[in-house]
Amino acid sequence: MPARIPRHRTDAHALAPGDYLRIIFDQYSPFHVEASAFYARTERIEVLPADGVIRTRGLNGRGPVAVFCHGVPGPLVLHCGDHQILAQVDADRDHHEQAAPWWSSLPAPFFTRAHVVTADRQPPAADATVVPFVRRDGRPPRMATTMTMPAHALRPGDYLEAIAARHPAADRSPDEGFARVQWIEALDPEHTGHLTAQPAWRDQRLLLVRLRSARDILLLPADSPVRVLAYVNPERAAFEGSFDPDGDGPPFDPKVPASRPFTPAEEQAAHLHRERLRQAVRVPADEADLYPQRYTDPAERRRLLHGVNRVRLVPLSSLPWPHGLFKCAHAPAGERLARGYPHDKHSDGASQAAHAELFTQLSAQDFAACPYHQANWPLIGEIARRAVAGPERDWRDALTPADTASLTRQDEHWLDSFEIDPIAWDDGHDSITNGQHRLCALRAAGVLTCPVDGRHVPDDLYPSPVPAHEHAQQTITGFWTRYLTKRVRNPKLADLARRLLLKWPAGRLFLFGTDR
Repeated sequence: MPARIPRHRTDAHALAPGDYLRIIFDQYSPFHVEASAFYARTERIEVLPADGVIRTRGLNGRGPVAVFCHGVPGPLVLHCGDHQILAQVDADRDHHEQAAPWWSSLPAPFFTRAHVVTADRQPPAADATVVPFVRRDGRPPRMATTMTMPAHALRPGDYLEAIAARHPAADRSPDEGFARVQWIEALDPEHTGHLTAQPAWRDQRLLLVRLRSARDILLLPADSPVRVLAYVNPERAAFEGSFDPDGDGPPFDPKVPASRPFTPAEEQAAHLHRERLRQAVRVPADEADLYPQRYTDPAERRRLLHGVNRVRLVPLSSLPWPHGLFKCAHAPAGERLARGYPHDKHSDGASQAAHAELFTQLSAQDFAACPYHQANWPLIGEIARRAVAGPERDWRDALTPADTASLTRQDEHWLDSFEIDPIAWDDGHDSITNGQHRLCALRAAGVLTCPVDGRHVPDDLYPSPVPAHEHAQQTITGFWTRYLTKRVRNPKLADLARRLLLKWPAGRLFLFGTDR
């Protein structure tokens, strides 16, 4: 398999023209998209004044760095700190993009009082063993259908053509180079005039755009034409639209204090313009066929396309038991029980069944000795339930006078944890993220539901909650039933074996025990 082209990081002020800078940070795709396709060649770099319209939080006293890149529709103002660049570049691509620059007629400097970086850098050519762009069999023969709109009609959720060109063009996947608009605001002409002296820019609104997973600001004149996808792969739209680690707001750095949201009149004008465009564009009947489905399981696909990411109340009996115990005094006992479970291709869920069995063997004294259990978990669970199920936005709003008198600081800490460090679980997954100790304490306290963050379909209902010990027994019995049904063809013999193994833990160690 060909090696990946190496990348490395460099400070924004250490960039040089000729570097291939990362513009797009991820892309959900049914195809293999080589990571170097997310990079664009820098053709111009300018260092803006530190006291200008756009500010940076960098501690070196220098202003923000702006780059003009091949195929990118406007200058990018970069965040302070490190950026990814390619350590090697496909020689054919580099030669082609040098010969046909994107910003050839750009005046210097473009930004008011900016310093133009003139020292070019030629990245080393990629090794012969490195194949940067691999066209897989079956890739569609054409690019996705687009529509052209003025930049002022762009809105979050649109897929903007952020890198319009990459050599060789025939190797691009249908929606390569397009990135989701995550945030957009406007800069009025009176401020634009202090940013650039270029007539085509200074007399109109300037738009500030942040792309998904990016921390830089793309600048676009409000009336400039841009291309967006007319039809977005539904899986990509659902996956990328459900979560961005950087949120839906402006970047932390750089900052533009004079930026503002769109006015209602601007929103209305943009809406009408977009409707006219959508009525005029003709999306081919086979457009959806450009994107083979990655999610073939109906339940998983439904969760992706129709699910939401947010906190909801989940029965504890719908949540999986842990695969292992972390920072728990009973972890060795769990490991001993797990050695009595099989470890082969038919043993999915064995470790979770073992830890469910451990839960049934722990006494009230065992639980009370654990520091995680030394809180008023019945009250914590009830307040958390009310906060999620009711109109309250915070657990403090769900308190009654009796609750206030009973809560300790430790109880308040655990209530805060549901918001600050939530238990995370997507419906259908076999493990949780965070919350092992909290779930154990809630189960031991008899709490039936708790707040859980994650992807779910709002219309789907969970089964009625059952007590923790009953749920544990269901998990253990269900595991052995599934395992023996796959291994023993005779149903009566499989049922007998299940009952014997449930009653004979020492026999399980004899049959399945290992040193693991």
